[in-house]
Amino acid sequence: MQAPDANVEIPSKQRQEYLFNRWGFNCTCNTCAAGKEKTTESDQRLVRMYNIKNEIHKLGKDNPQRVLDLAVELLELYDEEGLITEKAIYSEMAAISAIALGDQQTAKAFAKDALNQWGILAGQDSDEYKSMLELLADPTKHSLWNTH
Repeated sequence: MQAPDANVEIPSKQRQEYLFNRWGFNCTCNTCAAGKEKTTESDQRLVRMYNIKNEIHKLGKDNPQRVLDLAVELLELYDEEGLITEKAIYSEMAAISAIALGDQQTAKAFAKDALNQWGILAGQDSDEYKSMLELLADPTKHSLWNTH
């Protein structure tokens, strides 16, 4: 069970304190009950994820190569943590960064991932999904194509 307002992207101790203070229970899910070593590894990944997201948002479109590298690392960490909800956003960012670098193959690979994720999260009628369909069809038509 996951409390609807519990942030699974915060370290376990803070998450446990929040759940106890807000809902009055100690969580015993697989993540929380994984043992000290696995919990510590997970917490280190979560802190790294937090730091990567902050760096990506500070960089914006100014350094697409760095954003692409960070997005790749972040997506790997999401996979290691078994988290999927924000993967669409960062797959899309990776695709757009690859577009700015003029890398059509990488742009298409990440656009395809984002398309699949947006299809699940937002639906095939969503603007996000349609945007990724267009990008996947021809990345060179994007306004940021090969601008860095």
